[in-house]
Amino acid sequence: MKTQKIMKTVNNISQTPRNSEISPSFTLPAAQSLWRTVQSELNGLLSREDYLKWFEPITCEGVSGDSLLLVTGSDFAELWVNRNYQDLLNTRLTLAAGRQVSYQLRSSLPSAPQPQPVSAAPAEP
Repeated sequence: MKTQKIMKTVNNISQTPRNSEISPSFTLPAAQSLWRTVQSELNGLLSREDYLKWFEPITCEGVSGDSLLLVTGSDFAELWVNRNYQDLLNTRLTLAAGRQVSYQLRSSLPSAPQPQPVSAAPAEP
């Protein structure tokens, strides 16, 4: 009898929609709020110098499903954060959101403009 009650409870729990199933994606304001929460946590976990150098300048500029688009100030910062803090960021985002969340980090620097072909001026007769 007790086993049946436990199994019924387990079945009910497994059929209950989880947070991620109810709301499969973030709005931009929700994503920005999540990023600010993670920044606050990182500020407490890292040295002040590391936080200010690598994470304070990062902003959340977009969202696609459960992936945040984070923007930093330079190509070097993008590379450094991704190489040295990727696992920490993934863990903190997931913990703060209560579900699996990913991120894409890119530099805010615009791409170099493509050179335009120079057209020769028409020759005068």
